This record gives sequence, C-alpha cells and structure tokens, in this order.
Amino acid sequence: MEPERWARVKALFGACLELPAADRALLLAQECAGDPDLLREVESLLDASARAAARDDTVPDAVVAARQELARELELEGQVVGAYRILERIGEGGMGVVFRAERADGQFTRQVAVKVVRPESATPGLLRRFADERQTLAALEHPHIARLLDAGTTADGLPYLVMEHVAGEELDVHCARHGLGARDRVRLFLQVCDAVEHAHRNLVVHRDLKPANILVAAEGQVKLLDFGIARLMPSAPEDDTLRLTRPADRVLTPAYASPEQILGRTVTTSSDVYSLGVILVELASGQHPYGEAALSPDDAMRAACGSQAPGAGRTPEPPRTRPALRLSPDLRAISERAMARRPEDRYPSVSALAEDLRRSLDGRPVSARSGLAYRASRLVRRHWLAAVAAFTVLAALAAAAVVSTLQARVAARERDRARVEEAKALEVTAFLQGMLESADPSVGSRDVSVAEVLDRAAAEMNRLDAHPEVEAAIRTTIARSYRGLGHYRDALPHFERALELTREFHGADAPETGCALALLAGGLHEVGELEAADERFCQALALLDRPGGNPSATLAGVLNDHAVLLRHLGRLDQAEREQRRALGLFRGLPGQRPEQVAMGLNNLGVIMEARSRPNDAEPLYREALELTRRAHDRPHPDLAFSLTSLAGVLIDTGRPTEAEPLYREALAVREQALGPDHPLTGRSLAELADALRAAGRPQEAEAPARRGLAVAQSALPPDHPDVARALLVLGQVLLDAGDPGAAEPLLRQALAIRRQALPEGHWLVASAECTLGRAVLAAGGPTEARPLLAAGLEVMSRAGKADTEIGRACAEALAEIR
Repeated sequence: MEPERWARVKALFGACLELPAADRALLLAQECAGDPDLLREVESLLDASARAAARDDTVPDAVVAARQELARELELEGQVVGAYRILERIGEGGMGVVFRAERADGQFTRQVAVKVVRPESATPGLLRRFADERQTLAALEHPHIARLLDAGTTADGLPYLVMEHVAGEELDVHCARHGLGARDRVRLFLQVCDAVEHAHRNLVVHRDLKPANILVAAEGQVKLLDFGIARLMPSAPEDDTLRLTRPADRVLTPAYASPEQILGRTVTTSSDVYSLGVILVELASGQHPYGEAALSPDDAMRAACGSQAPGAGRTPEPPRTRPALRLSPDLRAISERAMARRPEDRYPSVSALAEDLRRSLDGRPVSARSGLAYRASRLVRRHWLAAVAAFTVLAALAAAAVVSTLQARVAARERDRARVEEAKALEVTAFLQGMLESADPSVGSRDVSVAEVLDRAAAEMNRLDAHPEVEAAIRTTIARSYRGLGHYRDALPHFERALELTREFHGADAPETGCALALLAGGLHEVGELEAADERFCQALALLDRPGGNPSATLAGVLNDHAVLLRHLGRLDQAEREQRRALGLFRGLPGQRPEQVAMGLNNLGVIMEARSRPNDAEPLYREALELTRRAHDRPHPDLAFSLTSLAGVLIDTGRPTEAEPLYREALAVREQALGPDHPLTGRSLAELADALRAAGRPQEAEAPARRGLAVAQSALPPDHPDVARALLVLGQVLLDAGDPGAAEPLLRQALAIRRQALPEGHWLVASAECTLGRAVLAAGGPTEARPLLAAGLEVMSRAGKADTEIGRACAEALAEIR
C-alpha cells in the first residue's frame, strides 16, 4: 500500500479506536465518502482489532503496526509545548490526544490539559472542527465550563489547545458513586443548564451534550467539556456560512442527539435542550429514556426520530417506545417536554427548562404540567406558611363576623343596631369570600399566586366600608403577608393606613397605636428609609415603654427591632443597650420562647461584631443556633438567620472554610422556606459568594454572586442597602479574579447607595471606599485611588476595623502607592 494511502488508513483507524461504536459509523461515512476502498480497509482493521480483543488472541500485524505508529507519533511526555511541559497522556478523542501538563517557565504553578491534533488526523474536516473549538472556547467564560487558557502550534506544526485541567468524575458516575438522591442530582444538573445557557448567550450550540462531556470536580462543581463539535450560531438569519445542515458536519452521539441532528436538519439551541432532557432522565432514573435502544446506533435513531429515521422505511420493526421509568410526575413532564420530537414543542430555551426544574424543587407549579387540582395543591404547598397565616386570620375574622351576626339576632331590644352589625358582618364575609375565590387557579386559566391574591385584596379594600378595627386588622394582615413574600414596598401603604385607623379609633396615646407605629417603622426599615424608621420606633417606644408599665413580649420585640436599626445607623452604644434589655426581657418573660431568645442573642452578637469584638459574638451565635434548631422542626427563616450569623463571624476571624457549609445550609433553608426570588435568598447567595471568595475561590464565587445581585435588584428598591451589599460582593469577586475593569462600575454603584443611605463616617461606607480604591488602583489609576483608600482606611481604623480583611487590603494598597 502506498505510504500516503497507509497514512490515511492509519489516521482513520486511530480516530475510530477512541470513539463509541455509534460515532464510528458517522465519522467513516464522512471521511470515506466516495472512497469505498478506504472504508473497507479501515473497517477490516477495526474488525480484526475487535475480534482479537474478544478472543484475547494475537493481534494481527497490521493492527499492531497501526497502533504502534499512532502511539509514537504523539509521544510528547517530557517535551515543552508553548509554555507548558507535558507530563502524561490522560485521554484521547477523535481529533487528538489530551495530555496533563504544567507551567514550564516557572512564572506560576498550574496544571493544565493540553489537547494536540494527531499528525495523521489533520484532514481538512478535523482541522476545521479543531479551529472551531478554539474559537468557541475563547468566547466562553463561565465557572461551569472548562476554560481555554492558551492555543498555538507545536514545533511540528500541530495545532494545540491549553485548557483548564479538571480532575473529576463523569456526571452519571459521580451521582452513582456518591449515592445522590433525586434532588441533589437535579441541583447538579442545573449547573449544567447554567453552563449551556451561557454558551447559547454567546451564540454557541454544544451539539454533543452527554455525561461523558460533563465532569464533577471534588468540590461538587460541574465542568462542561469538549466543544469540539460545537458551532457558532448564525448571528443573522441571512448568514448562510455557518448553517448546520451539511451532512458532512453531522458528528454526533446518536444516543443523545436530537431528531433534527440525526436527520441532518438545522441545529439550534433546541437541539441542546433535547440532549439535556435525555441526560436528565438518565440522572433521575438511572436509565436511558429509550432503554437498550440507546446501545445500538440504528435503534437509537429510530427511537428518537420514529418513522423519519434514516433507514426506517427499510426495517420491519415497529417504532420503539420509551421504557417505563420511575420519575416523579414533575420530572416526567419536564423531560418529555424537553425531548419533544419537534423543536417547537420543546422548551424555548435552556433557562426555561432550568426554571421549571427550580420550580419543581421549590414545590411550585411547573409549566410542563397543567390542571386545576395540580396547581391548587402546589399553591398551598409552596406558600404554606403565608397561606396558613392568611387563612387563619381570615377564618378568625369570618368567625367574628358570624358571632357578631348571632349576637345581633339575639339582642331583640337592639334590633336596629343588630341589623347594622349584620350588614357589616355580611360585608366582611363577602370580602373574605372574594379573597378566597380569587385564589382559585381556574380564574383566568392560570396559576394564581399568594401575591396576586393579596394584590386583589388590597385593591378591594377601598370599597370595604368596614369598622376601623376590622379594616386595620385586615390591612395589617395584608401588609405582613406582603412582607413575608419579600414585597416590602407593597406592604408599606397598608401599614400606614392601619396606623391611621388605629390612631383614629384608639387614640394617639394608646398602646395599640404604639404597636401600629412599630409595625410601620419595621416596614420603613425594610425599604431602606432608615431615618424615618428611627423616628417611628422612638414614637412607638414612647407609648409602649412607660414608667411603671409591665414588661411585655411586644416591648421586647420593638426594642429588638429598634436595636437592629440603630446598628445599621452606626449608633452602636444605644444599639447595645436596647439589645441587651430586649434579650433580658425575652429571657425573663413567663413561658419563655426559645426562638425569641435566639433572636436576641443573634442580634447582640451582630452588634459585638460591629464593635470589632468577634470573640464575644461567637458564643452568642452558637447558643442562638442551638436554641433555633430545637425550636423548629422544619426549615425556617430563623434557622437561616442563626446559620448566617455564625458563618459571618467565622469569615471575620479568618475561617471561610468553616463558614461555607453554614452558608450553604442557610441558602437551602431560605430557598425552601421563602423561595428562590426572596430578598433573603438573594442575601444568602451573596454571603455564600463572599465566603467562596474569602477562601480563594473567586471563579466559583461568581455564579452565586451574580444570582444574588439579580435577586436583590429584582426584589428590592434600587437604593436598598442589600442591593449595595450584593454589588459590593460581586465587585470583590471580580476584583479577586483579576478583572478590576468589570469590578469598578459595580463598586461605584455600591458606594453611591451606601453614601446616600448611611450617615457620614459610617464604616460600611468606608469599606466600600476601600474596595473601590483597590479596584481603581488595579485598573491603573493611582491618583484617583489614593484619596479613596486614605479616607476609607481612616474611618475603618476609627471603627476598629483596620485589622479586618478589607482594612488590611486597603492598607497594603495604600502602601503600594506611597
């Protein structure tokens, strides 16, 4: 055989050895098109190799020669490729060989994966795909996608890529080995969805999603690999140069490929949605959705495409059906929609698929299912706390209305008055009935959330001619329900109206008016109006904390809430006095409630930290956490508060590794108890991101930091202190990751919010100044950075914060300028 011919046979043989049987036929059909002799020669080597392996016989000489030559051609161990020294071969694929390597120039220590094209695999088609992979990876920057670090050609002219080295297990193997439950598997799968969605936003379709291309690192982070057959999506419909309809480009894995891929039709993001559906079924059930059909390329094609599959008209077999799988109803509906044969019947995007999965995890209705009973049950399960509270109040009011009616009937001598009371009772009952009916999902043929019920109730309040006490009670219930859902702005007008009604009925000096003032003060605090909140709290305490009065849980609660506000205002002496008094009242009240004591301990601990006394704060937090775990037998927001408080002091004392599991538990509690879009859930995401950053893992911190900011910005006013915190965390993450240019605008926005919300000289303003100064300096602006760093460090020092992480970093940056 001529040398050139032998080289061609050898190259294809080597490429096929590293491919699953399903992929070999497609690769050979592509590379041997119009050359049946070449196809027969390669297939003869493959058959001989397979027979020898099956019999454990002597391998034919031709096979031995081909294998030896292929191995020698890329014996790169010990050689330097670019700036990296090759250590060992760790994998092979249809295009090339992957080596583990390390930095050779001594600038820093890093292990990487170097992917080199085989010398004899440099066919035009393979080289084109390799070049596409380099272009594709360069466009992607995501914590769950293996990053491209470098690229070039070897001394022999072979193209290579240098990628992040991921030490981990394939997704399905990891789930099986660790015995993960369905919920944990779905959470890992959501990381994959985030990565694929990022690729789609960058106009990249992966086209070969399968468990083998998804690794799980030791810390439980997913990494998506192998964009070797990915293609950039056309940027405009008329761009025909990148259309994905050429049969020669149809390199795929049939067991995971969408029908349009198998049929050679246009491939879009919907094709990746299909593949994700297949992977989801495998993860959740342990089986491929088409069972053993996935083991045969032809059967896999027929299962996916039905009568449209290539060769389907020539087979007498009936179309295969999906095996019965043990999946929850939600996951079954979600996977079936993702795997619909027609792209237009699938989820419109990966983010829509992910959203349904998150809704399922949270107990909310998913879009893939419908039905009145289903949505109604999910509504109650999702918001059980708010629903129970709301309906308990409504039932009590309805009962009161009925009692009022009965009393009116009995009091014959007050017949006229009874008729009036009966009319009022009926009016209230009709109002409550209307609220309940508005929660019926059949209204409008869609899901009706608790928030929508509250919106309708609020709109109807203006027409309710109720007794002032009744209306004030309903207004307060609506406001508290809004607050429980995190809709702080919506709650505020109802707190204000309840105060007006209470003052009108009970008088300006009544204790009931003090309670209403305290509720309004809490509402103002939640929307970031700190000075107005302080004024209302002081008015409330003047009515509730009178000389000779009996201590009460109400007074303790108002003192506790006011102390939290005073801490935010930087008035730490007064905050500590009121907090210690509140804690003493909580401990001394008859029938002491552990959750109230825990709240007082937590808040006192936060004040100790603000006073730079973390060693005094930690035992308070640990006692509070113990009490909270005893008080609640299910996920509760109080537990998340205790967990994050203890985690915060661990961060401040240089123990981010100990803090991380506490932040993760708090996030899980808030997601389950409050939902993924609640402001407190956003706060937990930012706290977790800050812990990961402090532990030296800024790349891993970026995803929760961005999600935390998105939740805060969607749920809170734009000038809210929690929005500033989320901006600051993401800015710090990006700064630590080496991207000060991206960090700087976020940090400027955070500083502007804190300057507006907090008094001059507050240490939180100074911490934002310090961090912004570091970013400006890193971006090459020492002149602007110097005053920011100097002013920030001065205030941090006065507040006893110079020895914190931010204070030390600020001092180092200032010293660098000087």
